[in-house]
Amino acid sequence: MISLVPVTTVWIASTKLAAAPVFVYAAVFVMVNVAYLAFEWETLSQASESDVTPKTRRFTRVRSFLTLGIFLLAMSLSFWSPSCAFGLVCCVLLIYLRPRVPGVDS
Repeated sequence: MISLVPVTTVWIASTKLAAAPVFVYAAVFVMVNVAYLAFEWETLSQASESDVTPKTRRFTRVRSFLTLGIFLLAMSLSFWSPSCAFGLVCCVLLIYLRPRVPGVDS
């Protein structure tokens, strides 16, 4: 799934932010996020509470569902305003630049 990101990025660039490529781009990130959710749940279910605090678990769960919702919003928005939808996708990806929970030292 993640290997589709470069292909869809080139498609968006060549069509100058047309609706269909932006929709597919957001859909690719929805699929990637769903796979990440499954990985995250499995990983956190195997971690002890001393390794991963309840605050960290809650934060990662909320962040994952929030980003999934915004990717879905970008998909639906892409047909009316592809540039806004693309901007939403880019903003959501900024959330993952800092993976740690704010206020929790490692």
